[in-house]
Amino acid sequence: MDKNLSHEIQSALVAGEVPPAEVISTSLINDILEFEGRFLLVLDDLQVIQDPFILQVLEKLVANPPGPLHLVLLTREDPSLPLARLRASN
Repeated sequence: MDKNLSHEIQSALVAGEVPPAEVISTSLINDILEFEGRFLLVLDDLQVIQDPFILQVLEKLVANPPGPLHLVLLTREDPSLPLARLRASN
């Protein structure tokens, strides 16, 4: 499949805007859902990510994973995510 992820986000960035985290995460989820088969995303050294905006997008992705997504988070310490709430909601 010849498709670029996040065409909507790319257009907004070219226009000089940073979309809200909710828009970015929703757009990523929708784009992943369009892929055929499985989609593997591996984030290594997650403890390095400290930016609240990026963590908010990641939290939305973890809390509402699209079916084809297999997310692997590798970290040396607990990430800055609400782990208790995410575990409670499965």
